[in-house]
Amino acid sequence: MSSASVHVAVLWIDIGTRRSSPVLDGAPVNGITPLLDVTPRVAGNALPLLDRYVRVALGSKLRGNGFLLFNEEASALLAADPNNRDVVKRIIGGSDLMKAPSLPTDKWVIDFGQRGIEQASSYQEPFRLVEQRVRPDRLEKGGGLAARWWQFEAQARALYEAIANKPHVIVMPEVSPTFGLQTAPSDYVFSHKVVVFPTSDMADLAILQSCVHEWWAHRWGTTMGESLSYTPSAIARTFPAPGATPRLTDAGSRLDEIRQEIMSRRKLGLTGLYNIYHDSEAARNDRDIDLLREVHVEIDEAVIESYGWTDLPLRHEYYSYVTVQVLGRVS
Repeated sequence: MSSASVHVAVLWIDIGTRRSSPVLDGAPVNGITPLLDVTPRVAGNALPLLDRYVRVALGSKLRGNGFLLFNEEASALLAADPNNRDVVKRIIGGSDLMKAPSLPTDKWVIDFGQRGIEQASSYQEPFRLVEQRVRPDRLEKGGGLAARWWQFEAQARALYEAIANKPHVIVMPEVSPTFGLQTAPSDYVFSHKVVVFPTSDMADLAILQSCVHEWWAHRWGTTMGESLSYTPSAIARTFPAPGATPRLTDAGSRLDEIRQEIMSRRKLGLTGLYNIYHDSEAARNDRDIDLLREVHVEIDEAVIESYGWTDLPLRHEYYSYVTVQVLGRVS
């Protein structure tokens, strides 16, 4: 499947005025990119790295709501036969990651994974439900999925093999207006709208949540409205991750603990929390947000230190920006 990325640059042209170089934000520059940035010393797109890039994968694509279970149905299946735990699992979707103070425990799915039809049918009641709810639609539509109607369309086999023995992984929505990553149990099924980083290292959480990775994601990712669409091939595969350090591990662990405590106590999801975080008025005299900002500053400084950029001022502060689009001619 191909995808397209469109960048639109709006230019103001002053006819009759000659300049020795282009001007951006009131200052002369060597060139201006389609994203209205200064042309870098090295031109062109970021290329995939051979090493030190971020490992990442998207979750499972079900192609059939019949795999999903109500909480009561899942409870009944698990009570009827303990072996059903092999195929009756909790599932997380992209929107689940940002709305609730904690990850959902009441969303379930029947997942036969790579099992053939004989092995899948040994889980009698789960198999009956999928046969009843998924098979008719798959057969009607035909194609390759009709021949394996009891399986997800995309199973993300390599992902689940990579995280099988990890205590948790790091996840984020594929599309979100808030650049928020968090830890999640590795025994969940993740939907294809969830970006999964198959690591349990808290230094990686710090690196991925840093302003450096966020900037890289906005620079090389795409947008859907006002939301960032995280494209693994364009962002993670090209991101030159720094090495882990004890400082990064401590900062990542502290971020995870502090955010979970704040969200649980205030009943906020990541979106609600970061809406306050980015609003200088809403965050005024808010000790929780002050503490969270302190952790983010520590993370960014630890990442910069890991790169060896000891002379780079980060200038953390609230900044306002306005996107202006003007069509017309200046004469």
